[in-house]
Amino acid sequence: MREQIPSEILRLLAGVDGVRLVCGGRKGAEGVSCHIAPFEGPLYCIVDPKAPALRRLFVNPEARIEAESASDEFNIRIRGRAVPGRSVMSNRRRSELLHWVPDGGDPRVLLAVPFWPEYIEYKKGTEQFEGPTPMGKERPSLTMSLLEAGMGRIWPAIIFSFIAIWLWVAYAGRGQAVWQFYSLPIAFSTSLLLLVGSNLAYRAACFRRVIEGRCLPESAPQLSEGLLSHRLVVRLSVVCLAVGAALCALLSAMESWLLPVTLVSSLLWVLWPMWAIHLLQKEPESPHDQRRPRR
Repeated sequence: MREQIPSEILRLLAGVDGVRLVCGGRKGAEGVSCHIAPFEGPLYCIVDPKAPALRRLFVNPEARIEAESASDEFNIRIRGRAVPGRSVMSNRRRSELLHWVPDGGDPRVLLAVPFWPEYIEYKKGTEQFEGPTPMGKERPSLTMSLLEAGMGRIWPAIIFSFIAIWLWVAYAGRGQAVWQFYSLPIAFSTSLLLLVGSNLAYRAACFRRVIEGRCLPESAPQLSEGLLSHRLVVRLSVVCLAVGAALCALLSAMESWLLPVTLVSSLLWVLWPMWAIHLLQKEPESPHDQRRPRR
Protein backbone atom coordinates (compact mmCIF):
# COMPACT_ATOMS: atom_id res chain seq x y z
CA MET A 1 0.00 0.00 0.00
CA ARG A 2 1.33 3.42 -0.91
CA GLU A 3 2.22 5.77 1.92
CA GLN A 4 -0.61 8.25 2.44
CA ILE A 5 1.06 10.33 5.15
CA PRO A 6 4.81 10.71 5.74
CA SER A 7 6.00 8.58 8.64
CA GLU A 8 7.34 11.64 10.49
CA ILE A 9 3.86 13.17 10.60
CA LEU A 10 2.30 9.88 11.73
CA ARG A 11 4.84 9.64 14.53
CA LEU A 12 4.00 13.15 15.72
CA LEU A 13 0.25 12.52 15.59
CA ALA A 14 0.58 9.33 17.60
CA GLY A 15 2.77 10.91 20.27
CA VAL A 16 1.19 14.30 20.91
CA ASP A 17 -1.70 15.18 23.20
CA GLY A 18 -4.38 17.64 22.19
CA VAL A 19 -5.19 16.25 18.75
CA ARG A 20 -8.62 17.37 17.53
CA LEU A 21 -10.99 15.91 14.99
CA VAL A 22 -13.07 18.70 13.47
CA CYS A 23 -16.26 17.40 11.86
CA GLY A 24 -18.69 18.94 9.41
CA GLY A 25 -16.68 20.86 6.84
CA ARG A 26 -16.48 24.64 6.98
CA LYS A 27 -20.05 25.51 7.99
CA GLY A 28 -21.18 24.46 11.44
CA ALA A 29 -17.99 22.52 12.15
CA GLU A 30 -17.53 21.07 15.63
CA GLY A 31 -14.41 19.58 17.16
CA VAL A 32 -13.68 16.76 19.56
CA SER A 33 -10.45 15.66 21.26
CA CYS A 34 -9.15 12.33 20.04
CA HIS A 35 -6.23 9.90 20.05
CA ILE A 36 -4.83 8.81 16.70
CA ALA A 37 -4.16 5.23 15.65
CA PRO A 38 -1.63 5.91 12.86
CA PHE A 39 -2.46 3.18 10.34
CA GLU A 40 -1.83 3.22 6.62
CA GLY A 41 -4.98 3.76 4.59
CA PRO A 42 -7.56 5.35 6.84
CA LEU A 43 -6.37 6.63 10.18
CA TYR A 44 -8.54 5.91 13.20
CA CYS A 45 -9.54 8.63 15.64
CA ILE A 46 -10.45 7.19 19.03
CA VAL A 47 -13.11 9.47 20.50
CA ASP A 48 -15.79 9.73 23.16
CA PRO A 49 -19.09 8.42 21.70
CA LYS A 50 -21.04 11.21 23.43
CA ALA A 51 -19.25 13.95 21.50
CA PRO A 52 -21.90 16.10 19.71
CA ALA A 53 -19.46 16.72 16.85
CA LEU A 54 -19.91 13.16 15.57
CA ARG A 55 -23.50 13.91 14.56
CA ARG A 56 -22.16 16.42 12.06
CA LEU A 57 -20.67 13.58 10.02
CA PHE A 58 -24.16 12.46 8.98
CA VAL A 59 -24.67 15.92 7.48
CA ASN A 60 -21.21 16.36 5.96
CA PRO A 61 -18.41 13.75 6.04
CA GLU A 62 -15.74 16.40 5.40
CA ALA A 63 -13.41 16.55 8.39
CA ARG A 64 -9.93 17.53 9.43
CA ILE A 65 -7.35 16.56 12.02
CA GLU A 66 -5.52 19.35 13.83
CA ALA A 67 -2.49 19.02 16.08
CA GLU A 68 0.12 21.44 17.34
CA SER A 69 2.84 21.60 19.94
CA ALA A 70 4.48 24.78 21.20
CA SER A 71 7.42 22.87 22.70
CA ASP A 72 8.26 20.97 19.51
CA GLU A 73 7.20 23.89 17.31
CA PHE A 74 5.09 21.96 14.84
CA ASN A 75 1.63 22.39 13.40
CA ILE A 76 -0.31 19.71 11.53
CA ARG A 77 -3.58 20.10 9.68
CA ILE A 78 -4.94 17.21 7.60
CA ARG A 79 -8.14 17.56 5.61
CA GLY A 80 -10.11 14.52 4.56
CA ARG A 81 -13.34 12.69 5.23
CA ALA A 82 -14.68 10.63 8.13
CA VAL A 83 -17.74 8.63 9.10
CA PRO A 84 -19.18 7.79 12.51
CA GLY A 85 -17.43 4.68 13.71
CA ARG A 86 -18.19 1.72 15.92
CA SER A 87 -16.65 0.86 19.26
CA VAL A 88 -13.03 -0.21 19.28
CA MET A 89 -13.99 -3.75 20.31
CA SER A 90 -16.52 -3.99 17.46
CA ASN A 91 -14.01 -2.89 14.82
CA ARG A 92 -12.46 -5.43 12.46
CA ARG A 93 -9.01 -4.15 13.45
CA ARG A 94 -9.59 -4.20 17.20
CA SER A 95 -6.43 -6.20 17.90
CA GLU A 96 -4.38 -3.35 16.41
CA LEU A 97 -6.54 -0.55 17.80
CA LEU A 98 -6.30 -1.73 21.42
CA HIS A 99 -2.68 -0.58 21.52
CA TRP A 100 -3.79 3.01 20.87
CA VAL A 101 -6.63 3.21 23.38
CA PRO A 102 -5.72 5.87 25.99
CA ASP A 103 -5.01 4.79 29.55
CA GLY A 104 -8.25 4.36 31.46
CA GLY A 105 -10.34 4.26 28.31
CA ASP A 106 -12.89 1.51 27.81
CA PRO A 107 -12.50 -0.03 24.33
CA ARG A 108 -16.07 -1.28 24.54
CA VAL A 109 -17.28 2.32 24.74
CA LEU A 110 -14.78 4.46 22.84
CA LEU A 111 -15.42 4.84 19.14
CA ALA A 112 -12.89 4.23 16.38
CA VAL A 113 -13.77 6.83 13.73
CA PRO A 114 -12.13 6.10 10.35
CA PHE A 115 -10.52 9.13 8.70
CA TRP A 116 -9.34 9.17 5.08
CA PRO A 117 -6.57 11.80 4.69
CA GLU A 118 -6.67 13.79 1.46
CA TYR A 119 -4.66 16.97 1.97
CA ILE A 120 -1.78 17.70 4.37
CA GLU A 121 -0.49 20.99 5.76
CA TYR A 122 2.60 20.49 7.93
CA LYS A 123 5.03 22.95 9.46
CA LYS A 124 7.87 22.29 11.88
CA GLY A 125 10.37 25.07 12.43
CA THR A 126 11.66 25.99 8.99
CA GLU A 127 10.43 22.72 7.49
CA GLN A 128 7.12 22.98 5.66
CA PHE A 129 5.04 20.66 3.50
CA GLU A 130 1.67 21.06 1.84
CA GLY A 131 -0.10 18.93 -0.76
CA PRO A 132 -2.63 16.19 -1.51
CA THR A 133 -2.17 12.58 -0.50
CA PRO A 134 -2.48 9.74 -3.05
CA MET A 135 -5.94 9.11 -1.60
CA GLY A 136 -6.90 12.72 -2.21
CA LYS A 137 -5.68 12.62 -5.80
CA GLU A 138 -7.67 9.48 -6.54
CA ARG A 139 -10.93 10.54 -4.91
CA PRO A 140 -13.81 10.14 -7.40
CA SER A 141 -15.91 13.17 -8.24
CA LEU A 142 -19.23 13.81 -6.51
CA THR A 143 -21.07 13.03 -9.75
CA MET A 144 -19.37 9.65 -10.15
CA SER A 145 -20.04 8.77 -6.51
CA LEU A 146 -23.73 9.65 -6.89
CA LEU A 147 -24.05 7.63 -10.09
CA GLU A 148 -22.38 4.64 -8.48
CA ALA A 149 -24.53 4.88 -5.36
CA GLY A 150 -27.76 5.37 -7.27
CA MET A 151 -27.33 3.02 -10.23
CA GLY A 152 -24.12 1.04 -9.78
CA ARG A 153 -25.74 -2.22 -8.64
CA ILE A 154 -29.11 -2.03 -10.39
CA TRP A 155 -27.98 -1.71 -14.01
CA PRO A 156 -29.57 -5.07 -14.97
CA ALA A 157 -32.95 -3.89 -13.66
CA ILE A 158 -32.60 -0.55 -15.49
CA ILE A 159 -31.72 -2.22 -18.79
CA PHE A 160 -34.52 -4.79 -18.43
CA SER A 161 -37.00 -2.03 -17.65
CA PHE A 162 -36.05 -0.01 -20.73
CA ILE A 163 -36.35 -3.03 -23.05
CA ALA A 164 -39.70 -4.10 -21.58
CA ILE A 165 -41.18 -0.61 -21.81
CA TRP A 166 -39.86 -0.13 -25.34
CA LEU A 167 -41.43 -3.41 -26.47
CA TRP A 168 -44.77 -2.51 -24.91
CA VAL A 169 -44.83 1.00 -26.38
CA ALA A 170 -43.91 -0.40 -29.79
CA TYR A 171 -46.74 -2.94 -29.54
CA ALA A 172 -49.47 -0.76 -27.97
CA GLY A 173 -48.71 2.34 -30.03
CA ARG A 174 -48.71 0.86 -33.50
CA GLY A 175 -49.66 3.61 -35.94
CA GLN A 176 -49.40 6.28 -33.22
CA ALA A 177 -45.93 7.69 -33.72
CA VAL A 178 -46.54 10.80 -31.64
CA TRP A 179 -47.86 8.76 -28.69
CA GLN A 180 -44.85 6.45 -28.92
CA PHE A 181 -42.50 9.43 -29.07
CA TYR A 182 -43.50 10.85 -25.69
CA SER A 183 -44.69 7.67 -23.93
CA LEU A 184 -41.34 5.87 -24.01
CA PRO A 185 -39.24 8.62 -22.31
CA ILE A 186 -41.93 9.38 -19.73
CA ALA A 187 -42.46 5.73 -18.82
CA PHE A 188 -38.75 4.96 -18.66
CA SER A 189 -38.06 8.11 -16.61
CA THR A 190 -40.73 6.97 -14.15
CA SER A 191 -39.14 3.54 -13.79
CA LEU A 192 -35.63 4.98 -13.53
CA LEU A 193 -36.57 7.51 -10.84
CA LEU A 194 -38.38 4.90 -8.76
CA LEU A 195 -35.44 2.50 -9.05
CA VAL A 196 -32.79 5.09 -8.22
CA GLY A 197 -34.83 6.64 -5.39
CA SER A 198 -35.51 3.24 -3.84
CA ASN A 199 -31.87 2.19 -4.20
CA LEU A 200 -30.61 5.39 -2.56
CA ALA A 201 -33.04 4.95 0.33
CA TYR A 202 -31.85 1.36 0.74
CA ARG A 203 -28.18 2.37 0.74
CA ALA A 204 -28.85 5.10 3.31
CA ALA A 205 -30.59 2.54 5.53
CA CYS A 206 -27.69 0.12 5.04
CA PHE A 207 -25.25 2.80 6.18
CA ARG A 208 -27.17 3.27 9.43
CA ARG A 209 -26.95 -0.46 10.00
CA VAL A 210 -23.25 -0.51 9.16
CA ILE A 211 -22.71 1.79 12.14
CA GLU A 212 -24.85 -0.52 14.28
CA GLY A 213 -22.90 -3.56 13.10
CA ARG A 214 -25.86 -5.12 11.30
CA CYS A 215 -24.53 -4.69 7.75
CA LEU A 216 -21.15 -4.85 6.08
CA PRO A 217 -19.61 -1.60 4.77
CA GLU A 218 -19.75 -3.13 1.28
CA SER A 219 -23.54 -2.69 1.39
CA ALA A 220 -23.09 1.08 1.10
CA PRO A 221 -19.48 1.73 0.06
CA GLN A 222 -19.84 5.38 -0.99
CA LEU A 223 -21.41 6.25 2.36
CA SER A 224 -19.17 3.98 4.43
CA GLU A 225 -16.07 5.64 2.95
CA GLY A 226 -17.33 9.20 3.41
CA LEU A 227 -17.63 9.92 -0.31
CA LEU A 228 -21.28 10.94 0.12
CA SER A 229 -23.13 12.36 3.09
CA HIS A 230 -26.03 10.44 4.57
CA ARG A 231 -28.30 13.50 4.48
CA LEU A 232 -27.58 14.16 0.80
CA VAL A 233 -28.44 10.58 -0.17
CA VAL A 234 -31.67 10.64 1.85
CA ARG A 235 -32.75 13.93 0.29
CA LEU A 236 -32.00 12.75 -3.23
CA SER A 237 -33.96 9.55 -2.66
CA VAL A 238 -36.98 11.56 -1.48
CA VAL A 239 -36.79 13.83 -4.55
CA CYS A 240 -36.49 10.89 -6.96
CA LEU A 241 -39.39 9.02 -5.38
CA ALA A 242 -41.59 12.13 -5.28
CA VAL A 243 -40.99 12.94 -8.95
CA GLY A 244 -41.44 9.27 -9.85
CA ALA A 245 -44.78 9.19 -8.01
CA ALA A 246 -45.93 12.32 -9.88
CA LEU A 247 -45.03 10.70 -13.19
CA CYS A 248 -46.99 7.60 -12.16
CA ALA A 249 -50.10 9.78 -11.94
CA LEU A 250 -49.35 11.14 -15.41
CA LEU A 251 -48.90 7.65 -16.86
CA SER A 252 -52.19 6.47 -15.42
CA ALA A 253 -53.94 9.23 -17.36
CA MET A 254 -52.14 8.48 -20.62
CA GLU A 255 -52.96 4.80 -21.17
CA SER A 256 -54.55 2.16 -18.96
CA TRP A 257 -51.75 -0.41 -19.25
CA LEU A 258 -48.75 1.89 -19.41
CA LEU A 259 -48.43 2.39 -15.64
CA PRO A 260 -48.75 -1.33 -14.72
CA VAL A 261 -46.21 -2.27 -17.41
CA THR A 262 -43.81 0.40 -16.12
CA LEU A 263 -44.10 -0.76 -12.50
CA VAL A 264 -43.75 -4.45 -13.34
CA SER A 265 -40.77 -3.82 -15.63
CA SER A 266 -38.95 -1.87 -12.90
CA LEU A 267 -38.56 -5.13 -10.90
CA LEU A 268 -39.19 -3.20 -7.68
CA TRP A 269 -41.61 -5.97 -6.70
CA VAL A 270 -38.51 -8.21 -6.58
CA LEU A 271 -36.00 -5.75 -5.15
CA TRP A 272 -38.07 -4.33 -2.30
CA PRO A 273 -38.62 -7.70 -0.54
CA MET A 274 -34.92 -8.59 -0.96
CA TRP A 275 -33.83 -5.26 0.48
CA ALA A 276 -36.35 -5.49 3.33
CA ILE A 277 -35.08 -8.93 4.35
CA HIS A 278 -31.52 -7.62 4.39
CA LEU A 279 -32.42 -4.57 6.48
CA LEU A 280 -34.52 -6.54 8.97
CA GLN A 281 -31.73 -8.89 9.97
CA LYS A 282 -31.14 -8.59 13.71
CA GLU A 283 -27.72 -10.18 14.00
CA PRO A 284 -24.52 -8.58 12.69
CA GLU A 285 -23.23 -9.99 9.44
CA SER A 286 -20.37 -12.43 9.95
CA PRO A 287 -17.07 -12.42 8.01
CA HIS A 288 -18.44 -15.42 6.08
CA ASP A 289 -21.02 -13.07 4.53
CA GLN A 290 -18.22 -11.16 2.78
CA ARG A 291 -17.93 -14.02 0.30
CA ARG A 292 -21.47 -13.47 -0.90
CA PRO A 293 -22.08 -11.51 -4.10
CA ARG A 294 -22.88 -7.87 -3.45
CA ARG A 295 -26.53 -6.97 -3.62
